[in-house]
Amino acid sequence: MKGKIRGETIFTILMVFPALSIYLYFFLYPGLQSFEVSTFKWNGFNPDKIKRIGLGNFRSLLKDEIFLNAFINNVMIIVFGGIAIMFLGLLFANFLTKDNVIGKSFFRSMIFFPYSVSIVALGIVWMFVLNPEFGMVNGILQAIGLESLQRAWLGERGSAMAWIIFVTVWWWIGFMMTLLIAGIQRIPSDYFEAAKIDGANDTQVFFKITLPLLREVLNVAVIYWVISGWMSFGVVYVMTQGGPSNQTHTMATYMIWESVNYVNGAFRMGYGTAIAVALFILVVGFTFVYKLFTKKEAVQY
Repeated sequence: MKGKIRGETIFTILMVFPALSIYLYFFLYPGLQSFEVSTFKWNGFNPDKIKRIGLGNFRSLLKDEIFLNAFINNVMIIVFGGIAIMFLGLLFANFLTKDNVIGKSFFRSMIFFPYSVSIVALGIVWMFVLNPEFGMVNGILQAIGLESLQRAWLGERGSAMAWIIFVTVWWWIGFMMTLLIAGIQRIPSDYFEAAKIDGANDTQVFFKITLPLLREVLNVAVIYWVISGWMSFGVVYVMTQGGPSNQTHTMATYMIWESVNYVNGAFRMGYGTAIAVALFILVVGFTFVYKLFTKKEAVQY
């Protein structure tokens, strides 16, 4: 019996070893190496020009207005986008799990559809929609006689960030709704039936039964969203490329901008890697703190 178990263990290790080796070499090792690169002043190409500056890159980050502005932009996306995504996700999930709703599958598919498309592709579409010369938004405003409201929507920080958050929310709602629907469907129907027999209305059922029993799913959803919010890249890079005047950068886009700046050909790989390390610390720090404050016994039902 022991020989059989040992043989199965060896077989499992042999099967896992190739994939594990690839992961360790191409993912984990470069990730760990980035901590060392972040202490260099280096263009990423010439090894003879590496200069170790310790925490110099991180001290520069604290004085870098563009980086601090990018940090604020990430916070705006996480907070305002998160509120909208959680509210709409809960609204759609709660509505589309009711037995008396007709066409639930159709509405679920329509709401989820944007998430099935690449965020880069959606960003390109919205970039054309918001174009000040021939975009649909300005065209509609002109058609209804509101020419005074026309503007270069992506040419000002306020309106550009608003549209970036809108597109991000529109893309994310389908995933959040699907995740919450799965959580709601795990709740035994007996709870809802008992509440209805006791005379509870839909609002009371939602706040007294559905929401409390979704706590664990909501915790996962919040962590997943915040991590994605910190790493916002595709929609920003496509729609604004950090403009105008570097005002809509997120930490991820600014990291790429500093590492491989295709405008002036400046490569600051050490500085860009320091941004990546700062982003990693923020993500891990938030996840740890959030899990610490939301740690409760699992709900049994």
